[in-house]
Amino acid sequence: MKISGVAVLALCVTAASCLPQDGGVPAPAAEASPPGGGGPAPSVTAILDQLGSWFSGVSGKLYTAVSDNLRNRVNLDRVTDQVSTLIPRFDYAPFTVISNNSEAGYEVRHYPAQLWACTEEPVTVEPMEEEAVQWNRTKLMFDRLFKYFAGENSRDEKIQMTLPQTTRFDAYSESPTYRLCWYLPHALQNSPPPTPDDSYVEVALLPARTVIARRFGGYVVYRRGWDRAAFALEKITREHGLQNIDFTKYYSVNYDPLLKFWNRKNEVWFELQAN
Repeated sequence: MKISGVAVLALCVTAASCLPQDGGVPAPAAEASPPGGGGPAPSVTAILDQLGSWFSGVSGKLYTAVSDNLRNRVNLDRVTDQVSTLIPRFDYAPFTVISNNSEAGYEVRHYPAQLWACTEEPVTVEPMEEEAVQWNRTKLMFDRLFKYFAGENSRDEKIQMTLPQTTRFDAYSESPTYRLCWYLPHALQNSPPPTPDDSYVEVALLPARTVIARRFGGYVVYRRGWDRAAFALEKITREHGLQNIDFTKYYSVNYDPLLKFWNRKNEVWFELQAN
């Protein structure tokens, strides 16, 4: 946790504006999932399990550690602003808000048919699938799409990065899969995009869909964190009597780069079935 303070101090060395002008103390971050416990078993699996739990709550933990060590010396809101200026602007997948229930914490949206770059990997249906395997699958899919956007395509063209990045977890089909998709930028939606060099990457026209979405914070790495968020959304929708929701699969949705630790935006989606 000391590394967190050092990292923020390094940012502040080049940004005098990190120092508070009013002597105020930053407000605490939103509560993240607490790290899991566990026995002292020294196995690799146990270590990975504990590491995954720590990462799931890293946003809140980093904020707390830095606040304790640098209180009254560093304005973390300004640090976040400084870091945000280094993050490039993205094209976002367009959608229309159909309804919003801010009290319950969900939103119903319609996404039109759009081009996305996608890749997929098989997955076991066990929620506690070995986390090292999960990480390898996630990294493999990420690398495929990143290389396509970086120029490994028929035109050697670098493609503008976009948001969000969605992963569909299809738990109850005959062949359950993770399917990672990145939205193609606006400039390529109306003209033929380059063909991926990697045969495991496809450019697909995803059909129009209506989703129910719920936003939450924190740093989520492994599937069990997404499962908890999906279960929470399912519970909310059932309590509010929402109908025609497909609970056989959900989408984990990322809006932030891996190195952004504060004010992260995550979402889970369920699709609504056509009447």
